[in-house]
Formats: sequence, C-alpha cells, structure tokens
Amino acid sequence: MSSEKLHIPIIAFFLRIPGWHFLLLIVWYFGVFTILIVTIFLDWTLHPFDEYAEIQRIYILNRDNEVRVVFSLHRLHFGI
Repeated sequence: MSSEKLHIPIIAFFLRIPGWHFLLLIVWYFGVFTILIVTIFLDWTLHPFDEYAEIQRIYILNRDNEVRVVFSLHRLHFGI
C-alpha cells in the first residue's frame, strides 16, 4: 500500500469534522500556544537572571567522540 492511499482516509476524516469544530480546534491550539509563548517571554524579560536560574552542563559528543561541555541556562521557574 503506497503512502498516497494512506493519506486519503486521514483527509476524509478531517473533512467530516464540522467547520465550527475545526475552527474551535484551531483557535484553542493557537490560543494555548500563544499564552505559553507570552508567559515564557514575560518571565524571561521580568526575571532574566535571578535566583530561579541555574547553570546546567550539557555534554555533547561530536563525530570524533570528543566531549564538549556546553553551558546553558536552565530555568526552574516559569511563573510571573
């Protein structure tokens, strides 16, 4: 069975959803996504480097199996 034949039932399933249900799903998805992004952005702008932040080491193996240490800021707090 080719991949083209598999996509037809999926498309047909989404076409059977009433228009307002589909619109509500899109609004809910982008609403939750937007609230999450705005919350994280405000948290970083209001508390950029405070007591809730800690330095975290990430060890990365490259192709030559050399260990490189990358420092990144790991947030423990996402509230405002």
